[in-house]
Amino acid sequence: MPDPVLELRDDNGRVINANGDWERNNSQIARIQQTKLAPHNQKEPAIVVALPPGDYTVTVRDANNAAGMALVEAYDPSTALTSNFGGIVVRGAAPEQVLFRAVGPDLGNSGTANPLADPVLELLDNNGMRVASNDNWRDASESEEISSIGLAPGSETDAALLLTLAPVNYTAVIRDAAGSTGVAQLETYELR
Repeated sequence: MPDPVLELRDDNGRVINANGDWERNNSQIARIQQTKLAPHNQKEPAIVVALPPGDYTVTVRDANNAAGMALVEAYDPSTALTSNFGGIVVRGAAPEQVLFRAVGPDLGNSGTANPLADPVLELLDNNGMRVASNDNWRDASESEEISSIGLAPGSETDAALLLTLAPVNYTAVIRDAAGSTGVAQLETYELR
């Protein structure tokens, strides 16, 4: 996506915070830099916000309505590293094809300290029931399709799920296969 705009919405759909080019967000430049997670490209958006418990939605669109792909990353720098999760809502009446990736070992190649050695990815529905799970992405029945669309994880021990999901809420949970701790990144791609 050439010029992404990031919007954070509350459970009523109201925009709480938004950002386009992160370095032009003068009120938050220092806070973003303190996280040590500032984007490398000034066109990428970033926000820092303290949120009370609740439901939130992050949307990404292009400032000029151009098509493209974007990756949303969410970090909670205020807590110790533990098992974390992310969510997705499939809206509308039709099912959507979605790819989830739990990246751990491959983060070490980009300089991330203490990457999760062997992430296991689980997807839960809105009732907390397991929809699917994966340990090593090449063991997934959809591994060839994941490779063919060009979104194969960089490490054999990263996890991935390619699923067609009905319109409800889902939660993705990442943990280490051996119970170790470390840093992992959850990536979610809507495929059209």
